[in-house]
Amino acid sequence: MSASHVQIAELIEVSLDDINIPPGNHRQDLGDLNGLAESIRTIGLVQPITVRQRDAGGYELVAGQRRLAAARLAGLTLLPAVVRGYADVESRKAMAVENLNRKDLEPLEAAAAYQDLLDLGIGNDEVAALAGTSTQQVSDHTSLLSLPRKVRRELAGGAIDYPTALLLTQLADTPERLTRALHNARNGWSLTSAVQHELHERELERKTESSRAELEKRGVPIIERPRDSFSPRARVRRLGNGWGCIPLTQAKHAREACHAAYIEEHTGDIVFVCIDVQRHVGVVPGIEAPADAKAERAAKRSERQAQRRALAERRALLTRHLQSIDDDAAAANHHAQQIGRASCRERV
Repeated sequence: MSASHVQIAELIEVSLDDINIPPGNHRQDLGDLNGLAESIRTIGLVQPITVRQRDAGGYELVAGQRRLAAARLAGLTLLPAVVRGYADVESRKAMAVENLNRKDLEPLEAAAAYQDLLDLGIGNDEVAALAGTSTQQVSDHTSLLSLPRKVRRELAGGAIDYPTALLLTQLADTPERLTRALHNARNGWSLTSAVQHELHERELERKTESSRAELEKRGVPIIERPRDSFSPRARVRRLGNGWGCIPLTQAKHAREACHAAYIEEHTGDIVFVCIDVQRHVGVVPGIEAPADAKAERAAKRSERQAQRRALAERRALLTRHLQSIDDDAAAANHHAQQIGRASCRERV
């Protein structure tokens, strides 16, 4: 029967040479075809393939790629086929649904099929209903398509599994962090910890950039985090009501020439500070004028001189005491010698 006379949904026999496999077919791995080919040789093809007519002649496969490949392997030249009058959109939809109903579908194959349906303008809910799954499954699978090509190859080759790939999709927009998380996971970290660490670092980086942009937009000078911004003697002090802070609001202090801010390195938060607290002496309670530096140096010098004099006096006193001890010992020795000589004369 010629193609021009084929009616919609009519079962015919089609030459395998007339069947074209469209490039949009998502099935990558057909598996072992030997068993199916042997079955086809013995009893024939039980379930016909589905095709549609092409404008250029011949047919385009809609469903049954594995059966078609097994029929070629079995040496068949003709194959029973159901011809459908599908338009392009309907054909893609039927092909995607047929693939999604397979039990051995790989994650990336499912992702491509879901995405194909979504690209046709079908909503998540309808796609999920067509595939007999949940909208979350549809979203999870399509997120795999955002992974870098290298990671998708590892997933397709079995180097990483679906749950691992799904975790990594959270870092798909920052490939260098994704690579680092994989490296850490292969060197002792749990994958969850590695991904969470990179997510935290990414969020911190984004918040820091946002804080910097906000300060630059407002014209607030940005300084490095001071080593000490709490001590009452610190020249740079934080604004606010906490311990060691200057009790001024950021809005009120913003008009001052000493107004500035730094970005907290561990959180990315903006911390407003005063970089010259002495400007507020007599205006803000708790800020005292600095001591006279010259008088302070003179006092310290006098203190050191007094300490040196006291040390010299202690040394002199100790020297006199030791000398007195030496003198007493010499006198006692002389007296003992005289007694000894007198005793000798008396014996003589």
